[in-house]
Amino acid sequence: MDRKPFHLALTVILSLTCFALTADSLSAAVKWRNSLRAVSEESKRTGKPMLLKFTAEWCTYCHKMEKSFDQRDVSKLVNDNFIPIKVDADEKKELVKELEIAGFPTTVIISPEFKVMQKITGFKGPEELEELLTVIIPPAPAGRVIVQQEPKPQPPTQTASVSGENPIQQVASQWAFEQICLVELVENGRLAEGNPAFQQVYRGRQICFSSSAAKNAFDQNPEKYWPALNGVCPVELSMNKQRVDGSPQLGAVYRGKLWLFSTQEARLEFASGPQKYLLPGIVEEE
Repeated sequence: MDRKPFHLALTVILSLTCFALTADSLSAAVKWRNSLRAVSEESKRTGKPMLLKFTAEWCTYCHKMEKSFDQRDVSKLVNDNFIPIKVDADEKKELVKELEIAGFPTTVIISPEFKVMQKITGFKGPEELEELLTVIIPPAPAGRVIVQQEPKPQPPTQTASVSGENPIQQVASQWAFEQICLVELVENGRLAEGNPAFQQVYRGRQICFSSSAAKNAFDQNPEKYWPALNGVCPVELSMNKQRVDGSPQLGAVYRGKLWLFSTQEARLEFASGPQKYLLPGIVEEE
């Protein structure tokens, strides 16, 4: 029996396997840039924030954190949403001083307008790093998913009489959370408008979903998708003691829970230190 074809086939398979593994590892790597000027220009052009990873050759935990960035979900998150660059702290001492970096590793997120959006200090494992980076990313827009073609119900109206003037119609939206599907927001980070064909009332709020599958997912585990603090902005509640409703447009998922914020500034404040908003003093009202 001629074994050459078998050996040839085995060689080809092994070669293809090695190529696949190499391609797989390359796809998982963060695409680090090598010029601060180029990074700032790309950030302005794309609208994506810059991610500056401050490191040093002598820093053990800096090298250890490389593995966190190389984890597939983290690297994809970075490549898709940021313009990343490694910064040698010993070479860029003035920049370290300007950004008030006290230790390493430190990762700084800077907006295209050169505003510090988030500072991640110390070593972070891949899961914690992914959580902290996810908070800073706004939800992606999505078109409305229409499963059944039927007229959209009109919101209820109230008529209020004003002395000396004609009656005024006050229109109140019947949908909570701006009619955004909570399941799509949590699972996919997408702002998908809900379809009134798939609706229900939960905690006294009328909500709707983008599809029957999304509604079924909510029915099976509503607390997974329900916003923390019933959708109240945690920053306003903590800092100003005011219950201000947050917007899904400024939502973020942190540690598996959806948080809504009233302003972009509040969202950035939360991202800079989520832990202080998880204290027992900030509790969700049932």
